[in-house]
Amino acid sequence: MIDIDYKHELQKIYDFEIEVSSIADCRRVMSVINEQEDMLILIEENVKKDIRSVESQYITNRTSIRKKYDSNKSGILNSLKGPFANNRVKEMKKLENIRDESLEYYYEIKFTAENLLIQTREIKENLQTLMKEMLGNF
Repeated sequence: MIDIDYKHELQKIYDFEIEVSSIADCRRVMSVINEQEDMLILIEENVKKDIRSVESQYITNRTSIRKKYDSNKSGILNSLKGPFANNRVKEMKKLENIRDESLEYYYEIKFTAENLLIQTREIKENLQTLMKEMLGNF
């Protein structure tokens, strides 16, 4: 998984204040907005990779648990009942919970990044309109 503090990066983008009183301010803010847009796109891409990584790791771990308990059985009925089945179910459930917690975090980040990207693009359009109004229709 990518080692980025997503929440910190998103908070920096969210906390950005916009004050525009001149064309120079508009250009400066537009430059920052473009950087933020690029960062949000990068965060979205990385989060998607992290989600795939969590899912892949889950499948790998699930397979190893199956193999672990399949190698310990002496017959089909023994794997369906008794301590092996209970332990297998417990391990699978624990693995599922770990996966779900990780995915919940990443989906929250993804949702926030998507919303911020939409807002950033709207602000960008508004700034472009404002710059045109400040410059007049040349």
